[in-house]
Amino acid sequence: SMADLVGEKKSKITQDYEFIKEVGSGAFSKVYKARQKMSKALRCVKKLSKKDLTDEEKVKLVEEVSILKNLDHPNIVKALEFYQNDKYFFIVTEYLEGGELFDRIMECQSFTEQASVEVMEQIMSAVLYLHRQGFIHRDLKPENIIFETKDPNSKIKVIDFGTSCAYEKGNKLKKKLGTPYY
Repeated sequence: SMADLVGEKKSKITQDYEFIKEVGSGAFSKVYKARQKMSKALRCVKKLSKKDLTDEEKVKLVEEVSILKNLDHPNIVKALEFYQNDKYFFIVTEYLEGGELFDRIMECQSFTEQASVEVMEQIMSAVLYLHRQGFIHRDLKPENIIFETKDPNSKIKVIDFGTSCAYEKGNKLKKKLGTPYY
């Protein structure tokens, strides 16, 4: 069942977290900067509307959270907690404040070869780790690569495992997924 899978929190999310501001939104989700009331730690909370999701997508979401909770790599976002109520699912992850790789490339005008090497090395390390765990991301793009901090030398984290899946060696995957533009 859903609850068993991801160590779902039984409390209301608003008991544990204070929502500070919306920092992003997708088709069916909004992302908030939030503060854990007890520890005062900053977190990201992704809020997904249940009415916008099919049963299949709900199952997929629970899979996504359980995958993320089991991954442990310095360049993959950490999923910390999972809540739900009648209307929404909430995924709590570590707070990343450095913005998207996409935006940083745009801001910099030019991205040095050394900076590219450092980013690519971290992405490849995350991808290799994922593949060794038997998963593939399937939507790697500069919008899904986030810097931890605003620092120019900040580490990156791969986010958004919404299209990821388990992978069996030898199976060819043929679906067009993610963002075809890339």
